[in-house]
Formats: sequence, C-alpha cells, structure tokens
Amino acid sequence: MNLAFINRLNANDSFIIKTNATSTQITGNYDEVMETLQKEMKVSFEKYGKAIFVIKVLWGDLGI
Repeated sequence: MNLAFINRLNANDSFIIKTNATSTQITGNYDEVMETLQKEMKVSFEKYGKAIFVIKVLWGDLGI
C-alpha cells in the first residue's frame, strides 16, 4: 500500500518529492499538497479499509 500511495504522489509534477528508507518529503504549495494528501489518503482508505498515516507538517524546505 505505501508504495502505491507514494507512486500516486510522484505522479504530481507540481511537487518536489524525496523518498528515502524511512520517509517521504513533499515540498510544494501548501494548499495543493494538503489537497493531494487528503485525496490520496481517501483513496487508500477506500481501497484497503484501514491505513495508518504519520505526518509531520513543517513550513518551508528541510534542506535535505
């Protein structure tokens, strides 16, 4: 499930997405990122029934 969710996020050319072994960082317009997360989380819930998402929201780029 996680890979499918990340692949759907990667399909959006408006974001800079960096994935490593423990996290995926998404950089982009706040409203667009949050709208996309909401949409894609719903897709996961509807497809798999249950899912756990742990997120941290920071203003600005982490420089990673």
